[in-house]
Amino acid sequence: VYVLVRSKSGSGLPAAVSTFAKRTPDVLRHLTTVVTEQQVKEEARQVAAAEKKAEQARIAAEEAEKRAAEKAAAEAAAEAAAESAPEEGEAPPAEAASETAPAEESGDSEQKEAVGE
Repeated sequence: VYVLVRSKSGSGLPAAVSTFAKRTPDVLRHLTTVVTEQQVKEEARQVAAAEKKAEQARIAAEEAEKRAAEKAAAEAAAEAAAESAPEEGEAPPAEAASETAPAEESGDSEQKEAVGE
């Protein structure tokens, strides 16, 4: 295992560390640098992926909240409409439909009789 220490001249490193760094082959220095760059790129990619997932989760949460609010508003409007109809003294929709249906049926039967003759 090699430990590479890179520093600018005059950094105050002990002589033994400085000598060890000078004796390390250039190939190992290059490989260490490449691995470090790859690690930095991989870490940056992982951070970007995590940020993207967090943004997508935030957007999905906002959309879910919006849908829940719309659903609650629709339910409240439906309840208000259902409660307001009997209070106004109007006939419930089922009774209103039954009152108009017989008149239509009688008209239909008269037309059928006329066609049958």
